[in-house]
Formats: sequence, structure tokens, C-alpha cells
Amino acid sequence: MHAVADPQALAGESLDAAAAELESVIRGAVSDPEIKIEISYPAGRDHALGGSAAEIDQDQPEVSMLCAAVGEAMAGRGTIQGAPFWSESPFFVNRLGVPAVYCAPGDIRNCHTFEEHVDVEEYLAGIVAFATFMARYCGIVE
Repeated sequence: MHAVADPQALAGESLDAAAAELESVIRGAVSDPEIKIEISYPAGRDHALGGSAAEIDQDQPEVSMLCAAVGEAMAGRGTIQGAPFWSESPFFVNRLGVPAVYCAPGDIRNCHTFEEHVDVEEYLAGIVAFATFMARYCGIVE
């Protein structure tokens, strides 16, 4: 049996420890000595075993400003949540010390699928939200 693994660790947790726990569960589930198990980690991202987690302080003024701009552009949006997927943000947050928020219009559940789409209203609201945030954050020249 060959298992392809992509372990996930929460911010502050060790990806090595998460991989070891995953391997232990996989190996513990097989009792037949005839079954050979090989585990590989082909999705090395910012770590040899996969993607590490990243977390920033949600109370930073820039984050609050982005949340407000998104909430104003589209009702019911603009809250920060943990993400159950990996993004490139650990490169910024963990390696460079640059806060990053993964933010885009659309539904992450259909992202990178054959059904990927963004409703026109959300797309336009995204443009308004990002333009509003940039104007407030960078300032405008009149």
C-alpha cells in the first residue's frame, strides 16, 4: 500500500509531529503483515512534508481596515476565520514576518475545480472592497 500524505498542522504545532501522528495512525490501521506500507510527501511546500500553518494578530489595524472594507462592499462578509487549506501566506508570515490575509471573492469550496466560478456581484464587490482598502491604507491624492 502506498499512501500519499499531506499533513496539516495548526499554527504553533510542529508539522513533523503532525506527520508522525498521521503515519502512526496509518500504520496502526493495518494489522496484516503481508501489507507493506510506504508513505511519501510529494507536496512539499514551505516544509519538506507539506505546508505549515500561519497565524497573524487579527487586531492589527490593517486587518481591521480590510475586514471593514470587505463588510461594507458585501453584507455578511469581512470576518476573519481559520482556513482548512494551505496557501502561500506562511512564506510571508513565518519566513519574512510580513502579515498576510488570504482574501478573495468567491467560494473556496469550488476554487481550482472544474466548477470554479465567481458570481458577478461578488466579483464587483471584491473590486470595491480592495479599492476601498487600498485608498484607506495608502491614502489618496486629490
